[in-house]
Amino acid sequence: MLAFSPQDPAAPRVEVQRFHGHHPLNRYEPHGHRFYELLYLESGRGQHRVGGHRTEVRAGDVLVIAPGEVHDARGMIGSEGWLLLFEAAALDPTRTDAQVFTALPELVLLCFVRPPGREGGGSGQLQVPPEERGRWSARFAELHAELSRPRLGVDVAAKALLTLILIDATRLAGARLAGVPAQARPLLARVFQLIESRYHRPISLQDVAKEVGRSPAHLTTLVKRQTGRSVLEWIIERRMAEARRLLVETELEVWEIGQRVSYLDPGYFIRQFRRANGMTPVQWRQARR
Repeated sequence: MLAFSPQDPAAPRVEVQRFHGHHPLNRYEPHGHRFYELLYLESGRGQHRVGGHRTEVRAGDVLVIAPGEVHDARGMIGSEGWLLLFEAAALDPTRTDAQVFTALPELVLLCFVRPPGREGGGSGQLQVPPEERGRWSARFAELHAELSRPRLGVDVAAKALLTLILIDATRLAGARLAGVPAQARPLLARVFQLIESRYHRPISLQDVAKEVGRSPAHLTTLVKRQTGRSVLEWIIERRMAEARRLLVETELEVWEIGQRVSYLDPGYFIRQFRRANGMTPVQWRQARR
């Protein structure tokens, strides 16, 4: 059973909303999620922020927002389109988040791999060709209709439509992923899946290398060459993304947030956060409230 609304919090979440000028998203302070989010703009233009990066957006853009990324859509007032929220387990509730993207490794790569030096580097931004935009809109509308009127076969239909939307997104990412050899993609996807499922617990390069059946040296070279960051840097970045989300959305003490992302020493957590974000956790929280 999929959760089409907050009425069933135990089920994997899938939700589609019509995005317009008066949508609550246009009034939200910077925030993050534990789930994935896709924004598809049918019309309008504006600015979208992820972390400290600002991206210009326009009609036809698809924005892929990974779990934990703090984003701000208030600069998109006047734009219209669709908002898709989903958890990875919605594709297959019987499998873990670390396994569920096996069939779509490009989506995992899209959520992690960012072209070096690209403005808006925290957001996966894609552009739908004009001739395909009608099909994109119809796909979202059909999924919205299925979720709005639960009936016989709705779980199967909703998963199928969600999968088709994600396949369309990964196809759009083809140019971005062209530099990643096809034979390396499943391995990189597995690395990122492991990071996603275990970043909140102790995990090292050696742990990841053992899980994927490669030597630490080989894995370090591969990941660094294809993504511009090392495995350890990706682990730290995922932890920092979750820390930023918790700072914005909760009243947890800094030491509690550190523990939730596997930093038992508060001082070390603060130093890591300042190195990654240019300010302390308290300063980050104060600047966004």
